[in-house]
Amino acid sequence: MENIRYAQINGVEIRDMKDLPGEEVLYSGSLYLDGKEIGAIEEDPEGGPISLDVFPRYEEVLKSRINDYVRAMALEEGEIPHRDVFFLDLIDMQIFYDMYREGLAEGYMCLVVDASGEDLEIYSVQSEEEVENLVREKDLSDFEVYASPTDFIVSC
Repeated sequence: MENIRYAQINGVEIRDMKDLPGEEVLYSGSLYLDGKEIGAIEEDPEGGPISLDVFPRYEEVLKSRINDYVRAMALEEGEIPHRDVFFLDLIDMQIFYDMYREGLAEGYMCLVVDASGEDLEIYSVQSEEEVENLVREKDLSDFEVYASPTDFIVSC
């Protein structure tokens, strides 16, 4: 298996992700496409759209990869999420991947991310049986189990 270091959606990664100064937790980082640096990304502290600074020769390919993802995410016919959903999901996946790797180092088997309630709940779990118990005890209905680095690679 390839050494996976970053979460990825359709070949897009955010590397060197850093917290931006401010009251809210926001991020910036280097944007990569198929392993090549193509620009930078930064969340807007004022709540506006995510800011991208992408080399012009990669803009169309990046746009295509984003569109493939958001089309796959459409909840109802004709409803397409904003492109920021792509980057917010990618940021979350990188955060979850970092947590997953920390959990592995501490002896956990997987990471369970529960979106059943208003806020995300995240659990490091040691076995499949423990995952099943957690789902049953907490009545989880909308959750993801990340048990392998390849779970952080999404292709649409």
